[in-house]
Amino acid sequence: MPELRNGGTLVTVSTPSSKQYIAHSTPAHASSQNSRKRCRSYEEVEIRDAPTKSKEKPSDRSYEEGEIGDAPTKSKKPSDAAKASAPILQDDRSPSPACQELMRSETQWFDDGNVEIQTKNLVFRLFYGRLIRQSLALKDLLVKKSDTMLRDEGGRPIIYIDGDGYELQALLDVLDSGLNYSYSRLPFPVLWSIFPPAWSLRFPSVQAFARQSLKEMWPSSLDLIGSEPIMNAAGTVYLARTYGINGVLKRALYELLRSTSFTQPDSNILLPAAEIFLLARAREHVQRQWIPVLHKFHRFKCSHPRSGLLPSASSEDDLLTLEMEDTQRCLLDPLFVAHDMILKKSHVSQVCSDCAAKKEDILRKARATLWDDLDELFDVSPRVPVHD
Repeated sequence: MPELRNGGTLVTVSTPSSKQYIAHSTPAHASSQNSRKRCRSYEEVEIRDAPTKSKEKPSDRSYEEGEIGDAPTKSKKPSDAAKASAPILQDDRSPSPACQELMRSETQWFDDGNVEIQTKNLVFRLFYGRLIRQSLALKDLLVKKSDTMLRDEGGRPIIYIDGDGYELQALLDVLDSGLNYSYSRLPFPVLWSIFPPAWSLRFPSVQAFARQSLKEMWPSSLDLIGSEPIMNAAGTVYLARTYGINGVLKRALYELLRSTSFTQPDSNILLPAAEIFLLARAREHVQRQWIPVLHKFHRFKCSHPRSGLLPSASSEDDLLTLEMEDTQRCLLDPLFVAHDMILKKSHVSQVCSDCAAKKEDILRKARATLWDDLDELFDVSPRVPVHD
């Protein structure tokens, strides 16, 4: 659990993500009050898995326990589904083991600011009034401990945050650009970056915005599943498991289910074994459910045969070929393919209108049943999030 540190006094704050941000009113590695150099220490904080700046992608690493060092997980049970340890995301700005000169934030340094924040790789100069309005954790520190905080040569209080400065910068930039994002969707790399500081430093408005932005990326309606894939599914699964955003979890996992080898071409996040287990179980369920469904659909006998609708030998061959093609497609992506089969109407050309409706109903019921089954197969029932 992160702490707000003031000298030897610890003030417990709410649990953030597994990418811990620990705010101090005294420097963890500075030798003097005015020092601008800090050393990197992974023994004191769990920050090695911090995401990159907003323009970067996650690295080719899994967030499964055992592959990411000491990041905490929620559970090792498959029923708890996501071993929600944070993925390691590369950061080419990560400081070397030796002390390094801190860089000023390009967008969040104001000469007339009256509070200084130092992170492991960036230093900020911000405004007291803004911070206490927007961050509950920083408000607690600035209001309750201001008399004993270290200050710079200009008398500004200094806060030391053991977290990735580029994530905090992304969060503050989003706050500054709020109106822009009311007209355009927030890019996923930016969204990814703002989650950890929003929870660790307790920015309630950013938390609500981040949740809503993720939900808008992943509509939960069965009718909105189309042929075009939605990218960043693996990253979404991690965020959903970690921050308890269950509304996007089923749709994101289905995107992985219909992807080759449960991966997407633009993703650098490797799923943990627990998620692979759930996806493999779901694919097995699809095979058991949909092979008989498709056979029933294609072999449906019209109860009112009419002249010109009776199948010929050639039409039987065509039907067999069509059935094989549909089976191959449906076993990978049943929810979209079945909907596509209903819309095209080509599969009901050999039956009367009444029987055509009955054939389509076979697919509709199978789609609805599978969509409901995925709640259990993907373990998306409401639960206490790993980090609330």
